[in-house]
Amino acid sequence: MTIVLNDPSLWPTINSEILSSYSIVICASMVVYDWGEQHSASVEIIDSMYLWYSLALTFGQEVDLFWVSRIPISENDRTTKTVDLGQMHRWSPMTFIYLGVRYIGILFSIDIMLEYLPVVLTDMVRVSDNLDEVVASIINHRNRCNIVSQVQTWVGGIVNSMLCVIMIVRLYVMYQKSRKMLIFLIVTFLALAIALGVLDAMYSSSLSGEEYILSGFYLCAILEYEPILSSVTWTLGTAWEVLALCLATWIAVKHFRELQRRPTGSAIGDCLTVLIKSHMFYFAGFAVVTSFNLTYALSPTISNSLIFGGFVEIASTFQMFVLGPRLILSVREYHAELVVNADAGISMTAFAFQAGIPISTASGGDVTV
Repeated sequence: MTIVLNDPSLWPTINSEILSSYSIVICASMVVYDWGEQHSASVEIIDSMYLWYSLALTFGQEVDLFWVSRIPISENDRTTKTVDLGQMHRWSPMTFIYLGVRYIGILFSIDIMLEYLPVVLTDMVRVSDNLDEVVASIINHRNRCNIVSQVQTWVGGIVNSMLCVIMIVRLYVMYQKSRKMLIFLIVTFLALAIALGVLDAMYSSSLSGEEYILSGFYLCAILEYEPILSSVTWTLGTAWEVLALCLATWIAVKHFRELQRRPTGSAIGDCLTVLIKSHMFYFAGFAVVTSFNLTYALSPTISNSLIFGGFVEIASTFQMFVLGPRLILSVREYHAELVVNADAGISMTAFAFQAGIPISTASGGDVTV
């Protein structure tokens, strides 16, 4: 049920909401320097705009690295400008995961915008009687704030699980496709996924939202919140990321030491550099997001700060839907550069470290990143 209030005593609350939104605009513009004219003062709308901006920056790369290659397969095809089936990339599991994370982020941003629309859905212009009945049925039986909060909770869990799968594949490749390492990572991930799934179920069941219209300003408030469940969830996620970072760092140091004793080996060194660099960027982003969320969950004073809440929203969105997909995109970019520099007519989408030599495959191989 939507609660409408026109009490002047609530104006400070409205002003705080608007002020925090302006602060988030300033903070976001420091990162996103050119997105066009800004039309909304909502923190969540800014998150959505950032996702669309990031998508625009990488869409050309996605087409070239995941859909259609600019480099023809044969030398005879280099004189033609038409796209044939030989230029189409073979889809691997990593392709599905990448596109899933990227475009779930777009749907996620739309879901957030629905939460912060300035009018309630029942005020929308009638399109047809059937559509109006469906919308009215949804709103009468389930609060829109509850629906949106549930979607946000479960989408976050699903996307982070997909990012864990990306980490498993990267570590599996770095450890020369060791079955022991793969089993260890899968068992650890399954235990973590089950625990996080239970925590997400408990957390989502504790959420309760209510719609308010304060002097014409729409607000979706979460009335019940369990900070302990949120903090435990982020602690478990941090444990997994620390484990992945330690494993990646250890094998990278081991390979770099081996390369120092060899006159040739810059190729594998470059591969390791790409992997570690992207991993470090992602871990740094995850560490910032975790610290923000733990502080927001455990500090009663900070949890009431709308400005800090805006930082948490932006950081979480950036970590999941921008840094996460770049774990795959960075490797494919590196392989595309190898193809161009070597003037080769194949698309290399995978490599494994065996006998100190990077092995590339044109068909995707067993493990593709």
